[in-house]
Amino acid sequence: MKVRALLALAFCFTLVAAKKPQPIEDGVASNPDVSIRATIYADPENVKELLGDSLGGHYIVIKVVLSPIKKYTIDHSDFLLRTDKDGERSHAYEPTQIAGGGSLVVTTTDDVDNNKKKGGNSGITFGGMGGGMGGSPGMVGTPKPVGVTMKEASGDQSNILKTLEARILPQKEVAEPTTGLLYFPMEKQKIKDLELVITTPSGKLNIRFTK
Repeated sequence: MKVRALLALAFCFTLVAAKKPQPIEDGVASNPDVSIRATIYADPENVKELLGDSLGGHYIVIKVVLSPIKKYTIDHSDFLLRTDKDGERSHAYEPTQIAGGGSLVVTTTDDVDNNKKKGGNSGITFGGMGGGMGGSPGMVGTPKPVGVTMKEASGDQSNILKTLEARILPQKEVAEPTTGLLYFPMEKQKIKDLELVITTPSGKLNIRFTK
């Protein structure tokens, strides 16, 4: 009986492990300037495994392996993540925008409303995404209303800032393969809907992520 119980327990653990979301590693594109391989971490659980923090579930993280064909200058503003789901688009955020003093945390209007119902303070709320001064930095377009609240960096937030800075894709001229992470303020998206667009001197590269 004990053996059967142990086998049943092991089977249950196997099922749980099988359902665990996994990063996708088949995003590749190249042109005469550069070759890029991208691994996407779209599930908060995967982001937490990667960084030690889920970033509140508000960010998609992409690991980039960039192999220049010739000298190539990396610029974070050249990377854009978009989704077919609702037209949402975002450039990569810098670590200080995520976890620095007065960093911006993007939440949906539903999040803010739910917090108010619980008696919480929604913080300083700005307008809709891409809507003038209320727009969230890095965001393009107006697919859905958002709230943006100010946070102060302290304790765990200060620690995650150091991690984000240490692992980000460096912005510099490179001649050798270079690896790093990019952080996009986007949430609750299916990997199959996402596309990474990279602007290069020879034109745009498009990377799709499929299961």
